[in-house]
Amino acid sequence: MPRDPFMIHTTYFLKNSIILFLFLLMMPQRAFSNPMIKEPNVSGQFYSADPKELRADIEKFMSAASNTPSPKHIDIIIAPHAGYIYSGPVAGYSFKAVSQTPYKTIVILAPSHFYGFDGISIWEKGGFKTPLGIADVDEEFTKKLMATNPNFYFDSKAFEREHSLEVEIPFLQKTFNDFKIVPIVFGQPSVQLLNDFAMSLKETIGDRKDVLIVVSTDLSHYHDDGFAREMDARTIGAIKELNAKQIWMENQKRTMEMCGFIPVVTAILYAQHKGLTDVELLNYGNSGDVTGDKSSVVGYSAIAIYGK
Repeated sequence: MPRDPFMIHTTYFLKNSIILFLFLLMMPQRAFSNPMIKEPNVSGQFYSADPKELRADIEKFMSAASNTPSPKHIDIIIAPHAGYIYSGPVAGYSFKAVSQTPYKTIVILAPSHFYGFDGISIWEKGGFKTPLGIADVDEEFTKKLMATNPNFYFDSKAFEREHSLEVEIPFLQKTFNDFKIVPIVFGQPSVQLLNDFAMSLKETIGDRKDVLIVVSTDLSHYHDDGFAREMDARTIGAIKELNAKQIWMENQKRTMEMCGFIPVVTAILYAQHKGLTDVELLNYGNSGDVTGDKSSVVGYSAIAIYGK
């Protein structure tokens, strides 16, 4: 008896549909995700991948910080970006200082540790995922900022492995509500380009009082405690004096050490253009304070910059 062509077609369709469904089911979740939603690079390494534990850790760091939320309007904070177990106690001071101000846009300036390029990479849309959820990008802000200079562009490679920007986001998510981020990674741009960027940032922010700039950097690396504290004190002194030239020159010569000296120089140039003159050291420490090993430490600072 001849087989029904319709039944043959239907059976074939159902069989292949099941195979396709199973194939899609087994594909990794990342394959379906929005490519402009940045997956975390160091969740479970630099900080806990468990949301409850992560919230508790950040709350502990901020509660332990002996400062109080600042009554001043802070424009810029500097915070470290190491593993939370090492730098979290210092970072807590930075975020606690600004915790009572309702910022709506938070610009994160971070260095590139792995990818060399000449310009400034801005994640233009979408968001950054952490165990605490997705921090949305301020697309209107990034579009306006990127339009000011062709050297401010989106290059995904600058973010692929980078931790310096990512580790600031859970602190922001725990501290603030209803905010968006502007994620920026710096390559090796010239001082002139940094100044151009600082001017563009000033123009983009304009008269807004709800924008915070977070500068991500650690200080000296792998010296003994005494040498590290001496070097870091000179670095912090130059930041207090808003001496961008000294920071740029001495980091080039390695008489100062900040892995994020380029974002720091940028923030200082911005402060100069904006007329911000007050710099406050909120806290300083190094990894030896946590581990007890004083023979080879990494320095961390929490600093606030604001106007009169």
